[in-house]
Amino acid sequence: MSAGFSVKVPACVVETCYEHEGVIVPNIMPLKALKRLRNFAVRPDDLFIVTYPKSGTTWAEQVMMLIRYNGNLNKLEGKHIMKLIPFLEHVKDIANPSVLYVARNPKDTAVSFYHFCHYVGPMPSYESWDVFFEEFITGRTPQGSWFENVLPWWRRRNHPNVLFLKYEDMIKDLPTAVRQIAHFMGKSLSDDVIKQISRASTFEAMKSNPSANPDSIISPTIHRENNQSFMRKGIIGDWKNYFTADQNRRFDELYQKKLSSTGLVMQFEAKAPFIPSLY
Repeated sequence: MSAGFSVKVPACVVETCYEHEGVIVPNIMPLKALKRLRNFAVRPDDLFIVTYPKSGTTWAEQVMMLIRYNGNLNKLEGKHIMKLIPFLEHVKDIANPSVLYVARNPKDTAVSFYHFCHYVGPMPSYESWDVFFEEFITGRTPQGSWFENVLPWWRRRNHPNVLFLKYEDMIKDLPTAVRQIAHFMGKSLSDDVIKQISRASTFEAMKSNPSANPDSIISPTIHRENNQSFMRKGIIGDWKNYFTADQNRRFDELYQKKLSSTGLVMQFEAKAPFIPSLY
C-alpha cells in the first residue's frame, strides 16, 4: 500500500492526491471544502450539474448559462463560465438537489481523462496509457469508479428533480438536448433561441470561444507551448486508438457485469447521427 492510501497507487497519485472515504481525490479539491458541503444549505431553485470527469461538464455549463439568459450571448461576454458556476463536490450528500447528470461512455471518458491528467499540472501525470487503464478499470483514478458515479443517478433518472442525459445523444442531436434542459429549468424557449444556443454550444464554437474554452483558466502556458487543449476532440469512438484488444475484452467483461441488469446502455461507436439544422 502507498502511504495514506488503502491500496497501492502510482507515485504520481501519491504526490498529487489523497484518499477520502475510499475515493481518490486530487489535492486541488481540499478536504475542508468537501467537509463543509455536509452542511451546505440548498435553496429550492438551486440547480446542480453532476458528471464523472471528462463527461460533458463544461458543455452542460455552457448550455445552461445560455438558457438562463434566453440565448443572449452578450450576457456571457468577458465572463468565463467556469467562474460563473462554482464546482461543488459530493452532491450525493446534499438533500433533494435539482440535478442535471450527463453520462459519457466509459471508454471515451477514460481516454479523455488520461489526456486531461497530463494537461492539468496539479493532476497525476501517469507514466503511460497502460498504467492509467489499470487504475481506471479498478476505480482508482481521481474521483473513483465511473460505474459508482453513474449508476446512482441512473437509478434516480425518473425523479422529478433529476434529468439524466447522455453525452453521445447530445452529440447526435444537440437542439433536442437543449430543449430538454430548458424544460428542466422551467424555461420555454422559441425554436430560434434553441438553435442559437445550440450553435454557440457546439464543440467547434466553444473551443474558439475564450469564455467557454477552459484553456485560459486552467493551463494557459501549457496550451501555448505544446498546442494542447482542454477541448481535445469531443467525439465518439476515440477509445479505439488507445484500448488494446485485451484491454477492450477486460473492460467489456466488467461493463457487462456492472450494467447488464440496470437497463443503462451506452454508445461506443460513432454511428451516422441525425443532425438537425442548427442554422
